Amino acid sequence: MRGKWNGLVPFLAVAALAATVGPLHVRAEVSADPSPTGVRLLILGIIEGPDPIPQVLWEPVRAVDPKLYLNPDGAGRGDGRPDAAIDPVTGWPHVVWAWNNGTDHDIAYSHWTGDGWLETEFLTSGTSDEVDPRIFVDEETIYVVWWEDESDKIWLVTRPRDGEWEISELVSQALQTGMRPSVVSWGGTILVAAEDDDGHGGKEILIATSQAQGGYATVTVGSVSEENDRLEVVLHAEQGKLWMDWRQSEEEFAYSEFRYDAWGIPVTVPWTDDSWLKLEEVRLCIRSLVFAP
Repeated sequence: MRGKWNGLVPFLAVAALAATVGPLHVRAEVSADPSPTGVRLLILGIIEGPDPIPQVLWEPVRAVDPKLYLNPDGAGRGDGRPDAAIDPVTGWPHVVWAWNNGTDHDIAYSHWTGDGWLETEFLTSGTSDEVDPRIFVDEETIYVVWWEDESDKIWLVTRPRDGEWEISELVSQALQTGMRPSVVSWGGTILVAAEDDDGHGGKEILIATSQAQGGYATVTVGSVSEENDRLEVVLHAEQGKLWMDWRQSEEEFAYSEFRYDAWGIPVTVPWTDDSWLKLEEVRLCIRSLVFAP
């Protein structure tokens, strides 16, 4: 629910409903919601009990055609959160997540085909714990990034719209180490944002930019000095605007726009609810600020 959803926020619907009685149980589904004008990606959560912390995202909630559900068994496995982008050509959602295979995670991918979800593809395999993928889709290419939890290495894989997945590329040759990356394409260039420990108890924000001759050039564009277990920096490119947002603290989110060939001074907004749905809501709020007149 952010510009990262490739700028088509109206195609994403989110709902959270809390019951007033009953034991705590969280249910949330990721599903398609076809309509006469297209298809929306629906992330709907129901919280039963007094403490609404909606972190489970893969358990069916609605009584609808099973083909509309994506990964309905994910809650039982303990799969990671989804990340999605709306295809600017078809208007259909593409989704990635970390699939829990019992010993580690592999990066899983699917997209809506017009009639149902593509059978899940695995972009990685092996013994490394690959987590926190993010996806971006432009008119020509699909981009997916993730990191290895043990080594703090960041990887990128791309696929031409009508082609096959390319060989994964180690972005960390430039970043050295990094965590929780995100990716966009901007003016023919690939940008990968990540966070890393600064060696002094804080975090720094890194941007790696693809180079014409190959590889990436990396710069530090910001830092958070206070202790913060994760920033979750997310890049957004939409309608001629480029910005990123992140967790500044337990009480604030921050964002920075790229204007006049430089990242602007961060702006903070309040945020106090550490749940997935509320996190997505604050990113949508930031998107509204970026596009405000």
